Amino acid sequence: MINLNDKKYEVKDVKIFNGGNAGIVKECNVRIEKRGADEDTKLPLYKLVFTDNTKAELNDSIFNNFDNMSEKALEFFVRKMKHLAKVFRVDDKLPSKVASYDELLDITMRLCHKNSSNIKVNLAVCYGTKAKPSRYLMVDGFWGIQNAEDTIPVLSKNALLERPEADDDNPITVTGKSSGSSNTTGSDSSIDDLPFSEGADADW
Repeated sequence: MINLNDKKYEVKDVKIFNGGNAGIVKECNVRIEKRGADEDTKLPLYKLVFTDNTKAELNDSIFNNFDNMSEKALEFFVRKMKHLAKVFRVDDKLPSKVASYDELLDITMRLCHKNSSNIKVNLAVCYGTKAKPSRYLMVDGFWGIQNAEDTIPVLSKNALLERPEADDDNPITVTGKSSGSSNTTGSDSSIDDLPFSEGADADW
């Protein structure tokens, strides 16, 4: 017997972040999710999940593959963590020194997570850059995340505002990856569609 009223058979409405439009998105809610202990280690360790006024979501994934990152990428990572701490109003709680990049990531995300319910952000979103286009909306660098009480972010000069179409001469990446992070709304070929632990389910 097949129960057609079972919720697993329900067709969910698909909501697209900001209606699929690149640009500035104001007053977004944000939460932080951490990979569960029993989940694939290929998944990002943390995700920032932004929600617009239609409840559509966009993810900014953060990986901890520091051994494979260049010195420039590591410097970029530290700047991103300090920026996020400021956005989440916890920069005064960051220690002056940390023993490792892993420790910096864990401390920053834990602090931001604890204060995320009190924060709204303005986002700059785009379809990647001219050099690295994406078929999916993504945050335009860490500078594209600003506390809603502070300022409105500005799109970088190379940000793509229109969704590019792939062809044989111009292949398009599914996600934009740089400096240990991946920005994507998720797709049928994206790891961001896989289940992700949240709140009490994750080991905070």
